[in-house]
Amino acid sequence: SLIFVKALSMVYTAIIARALGPAGLGTLNLAMLMVPWFVALSSFSLQTVATQLMPSLRAKNISVLPYQRGLFLLTFVLGIVAVLVHIFISPFVATTFFHDNNLSKYIALASVVVLLSVLYNTLLGVERGLKHYKLYAFFEFLKQFFLLCVGVFFVLYLGYSVKGALLALILSPALLLGFYFFYHRELFFGKKVEYHGMLKTGFILGIVGFVLAFFMSLDELIVGFLQSKTQVGLYAASISVMNIGFYFVSGIKNTLFPFLTEKYVQVGDIHNKEFVRYFSKINIVTLIAIGYFLIGAMIFRSELILIIFGPEYLSAIKLLSIVLFALPFLSLYILLHTFALSTNRIREVLTSSIIAVILSVGILYFFTKGYGVVGAAYGLVVSSCILFLSYFFFILRGIRFQLSSLFILILVIFLFGLGGWYFSGNLMRNIMLFVAATLLYPCFLYIFKFLEKEDLQFIWSKIREYGHLVRR
Repeated sequence: SLIFVKALSMVYTAIIARALGPAGLGTLNLAMLMVPWFVALSSFSLQTVATQLMPSLRAKNISVLPYQRGLFLLTFVLGIVAVLVHIFISPFVATTFFHDNNLSKYIALASVVVLLSVLYNTLLGVERGLKHYKLYAFFEFLKQFFLLCVGVFFVLYLGYSVKGALLALILSPALLLGFYFFYHRELFFGKKVEYHGMLKTGFILGIVGFVLAFFMSLDELIVGFLQSKTQVGLYAASISVMNIGFYFVSGIKNTLFPFLTEKYVQVGDIHNKEFVRYFSKINIVTLIAIGYFLIGAMIFRSELILIIFGPEYLSAIKLLSIVLFALPFLSLYILLHTFALSTNRIREVLTSSIIAVILSVGILYFFTKGYGVVGAAYGLVVSSCILFLSYFFFILRGIRFQLSSLFILILVIFLFGLGGWYFSGNLMRNIMLFVAATLLYPCFLYIFKFLEKEDLQFIWSKIREYGHLVRR
């Protein structure tokens, strides 16, 4: 379901990117740049608190409804404050950082997205905590479907360009939240509201969320500060393709978090061999899957950019071939972040993320200042590696976890990625190269003992099972 959602997302991205062009897409990205920062800071990570809280309440046979009311009430109040601050600083940000006063009206309009995103994320946190994964996936589908329909109407039919794209980002979660709260009308009519301790629990998480949101958009901030909006649009196009793989890892994280929390509560010890082995296996399996995506995206990078974004974005092909190498590090960071939250190692997360951000600011500024948007792409790979290593050192310190095996697997993935970059050519050659890489990749994994005979048999059985379903 989530893969299908991402497919819808890419359709929407392709339509908007082609309609706006690189400069328009750059303007849209700069308008939305601060939204994740304000969402993280204003929400106090209440969505994470909700995901942790719901299973524990159910385990104790306590009604979750008063706590849901408290979560949404706090979220709404904090979101309103964030919107007002975001609107207030929009002229300063537009002129000081992006050197374009005209951008302030778009940044101000994007402020509404902050409130809606905070409410929507809390909704998802509640549903994940209740383990309603099908409902969670359905919400994600509906949101993306609304975004596609509304975006096409405003941008293509009415010709509202950047303004229309922002209105679509506002209306899509607004419609979904309207349906959700209408169905759960009891949230508004109950008298009992529980919210004590939620802000205290989420305060450090909120700071962590802000720091990490700042890190994830730091590259675009520096490109926007030093380069033109067109360069921002080209860079955003390459990141959008990379984010397809990143979205897959985020789906694993959203499913993994409540299960890992429950597993940790059961064993009660972060050094438990079974618990560490369980998490290690998740890292290996996720990296193997990301390797397949990286290889395919590298081989077909030209086709992906041309099909999704069009010939105006040809310069993004080179950027994509670089930023793809950041994906394994970002994937491991996401899994380590989930591990840290599940085991309440919040202070370690804050320390590692702050160190990574401080180092990354200098690295990204130096690379972008000296080598332009291409340098920003290289800087992203380096800063992503720093983020992963920082997390590994602080989160897994004292835990027997084999870093060498992860780096060997990353080297295998990089080897195949470089091969895809060097040997790719026309479409027929790329297809043959992808088939060869698909066959050789598991062989290398087997040689280095990342896959065992039982794993290969399991994969083959699933391929046959899928083949039977397709034939039906």
